[in-house]
Parts: sequence; C-alpha cells; structure tokens
Amino acid sequence: MKILLYPHQVIREHSIAQGAGADRFSQGMRRNFGHPVGTAIVIRKGQRLLMAKVSKNNLELAKLALKKAGLKISTATKIVVE
Repeated sequence: MKILLYPHQVIREHSIAQGAGADRFSQGMRRNFGHPVGTAIVIRKGQRLLMAKVSKNNLELAKLALKKAGLKISTATKIVVE
C-alpha cells in the first residue's frame, strides 16, 4: 500500500480573548497567524489518495484494507480496480 498524498497544509486557529480588558490584550487579527492545530491535504475530485498493488488472489484482502482506510477519511471514497 502506498500513500500518494501527504498533508502539508497547516491549519491555524486564532484564539479570541474574552472578558474584561480583552480589547487591550487581543489586537484582533493584526500580525497574528494563530496557532497550528493540524494539517490538511488540498485535493481535487477524482485524485488518488492511496494505492495498493496486489496479486489476484489477494484482491479481496486489499479491497477490505482500502475500505477500512477510507473510513478514516472525512470524505466519500471509491475503490477502483485496474
């Protein structure tokens, strides 16, 4: 199994200060890029994410493995046999 795309895009979150004096403490979005909270992949429709090369007798096992990997992704996945 080979992972074709890797998440390089950093997702950042800007925390907002609340309470008394928050306007002096927090400068809004000025010069603040936020804290990194995770990474993501920028992908187009129809682009491959994972690839598995197996022999014909292990085809069903590979389909099951790709199906389980697809459940971990937050988008719809499709398995194509070539």
